[in-house]
Amino acid sequence: LYLQSHSCFTPHTHIYIKKKDREKSVELGILDETNKDTKGLPMTVRSVFILKPDKTIALMMTYPATCGRNFDEILRCVDSLQLTSGESVATPVNWKKGDDVIVNFPLTDADADDKFGKGGYRVIDLPSEKGKELTKHYLRYTKDPSKPKRGGGLFSMFSKKEKK
Repeated sequence: LYLQSHSCFTPHTHIYIKKKDREKSVELGILDETNKDTKGLPMTVRSVFILKPDKTIALMMTYPATCGRNFDEILRCVDSLQLTSGESVATPVNWKKGDDVIVNFPLTDADADDKFGKGGYRVIDLPSEKGKELTKHYLRYTKDPSKPKRGGGLFSMFSKKEKK
């Protein structure tokens, strides 16, 4: 097991497990028994982890050895993590930067009015809500509130300053 730093975007670290006996790979459970190399040994899966500044995992994606990583998807997820860490929104399926986002469910409609303005979001009619008086609707969309920022780098997503 060793660490190697690369700096194609910003400083980040790749962890490589390189042992001929595969003991560590077996211990970590990262062997794919359905994909074998020319010697008949199971190949390792490839995982991408995006960490928060406190070193907890914000996101992880695991790919079989036969499937290349999708960097567009990784960057899309970074954009989503950056946006949702500082706003009361969530990103829907297939979201791309600039697309409408979902008003985070914990916000009541009154809170959403305060945050996004009266009429600043649209409610999606759901059968489960029909005929009910609700203080918050489950599915509400608003415009992407992010503003283009200068600098900051790829992993500046959790850039809120910690209070000491």
